[in-house]
Amino acid sequence: MERGQAAVQQKNFAAAAECFGKALAESPKDPQIAACLGQSLCWLGDRDAGLKYLRLSGQWLLKKAKKSRDTGLALDLADQLQHWSDYDGALELCKQAVQIAPNHVRGFQLLALSHSRLNQKSRHWPPPNKR
Repeated sequence: MERGQAAVQQKNFAAAAECFGKALAESPKDPQIAACLGQSLCWLGDRDAGLKYLRLSGQWLLKKAKKSRDTGLALDLADQLQHWSDYDGALELCKQAVQIAPNHVRGFQLLALSHSRLNQKSRHWPPPNKR
């Protein structure tokens, strides 16, 4: 994990992805390692694979949040998904997070942003002229 983080600091995302991949093989359900691998893959341009690991990490974080009632890390992951324009993935995390912790305002903010961004991607935008 440390070698992967050092590679990220040097902006060597290929080496980082390799290190995080090895670390995930050793700790196959570690959400932090999965998120780091996902971010590295996204930075390398392999967005589909990266988002897969980010979403997986988010699901593991939600499982932990159900026990602890702390959705902070899951919401951080939703924010990362939004950064990579995966509003569908962020939406699913946010929906569950606000059910776990309905008094956490940040969950609703990220949920609203996901809904907003998904609505902007309509095929009918801008609306056709009506005559």
